[in-house]
Amino acid sequence: MTFQELLDKARQRLDDMVEPYFWSDDELLDYLNQALSVFLTETLLCQENDSLSIPANTRTIQPKNPQDVLGIAHARFNGHTLMRVDVSYTMEYPFTYYPLIPLTTPYAYAFEYITKNIYLYPPPAQDGILTFRRINKITVTPDTLSNDIPFDPAYALFLIDGICAYAYTKADSEVYNPQQSNQFMTQFRQNIIQVKKDTILNTDSFNMTSIIPSGLL
Repeated sequence: MTFQELLDKARQRLDDMVEPYFWSDDELLDYLNQALSVFLTETLLCQENDSLSIPANTRTIQPKNPQDVLGIAHARFNGHTLMRVDVSYTMEYPFTYYPLIPLTTPYAYAFEYITKNIYLYPPPAQDGILTFRRINKITVTPDTLSNDIPFDPAYALFLIDGICAYAYTKADSEVYNPQQSNQFMTQFRQNIIQVKKDTILNTDSFNMTSIIPSGLL
């Protein structure tokens, strides 16, 4: 299925098949990109393997083409699995809390969505290789509408509810309908939950309390 075919299905769902349209092609494309951003950020469906060379004492680094990255998962440093933590983690739990863990190599990482920074905790004492699964952003343009959607077409159809939810928020128009928008958004969120259940084994998760020594709780 192509992105254009998906938009055609969304227009059918909106019952907007007769010109002049209530929603222009450009508007539907914008709603598609909004829905894609939410969908891919939460489901992590578009992933690929990536790696970075990390110089010694590097605490913060950005992935290649950071503007296209929604997140990273399954990070390893020199083959050793790193735990995923929140960026604020080291502020609350300094490295000195872990005397049994050598502080010459990272044991945890975090990704900050706004800055696109990857943080290593603690910084490595020697050069190394960071490998990870890169979660990619997709931005559809008029030139890429004919491209195939790069994930399961069954999941791609879930985007239609998101497109419709955003379509009914069109302000100052006869199609503005917050109730309809909320109904479609509720279904869209349920779709996302279903995808996350289906793919949970392909993502890494981390319970923050699991590595805090009991004496410090």
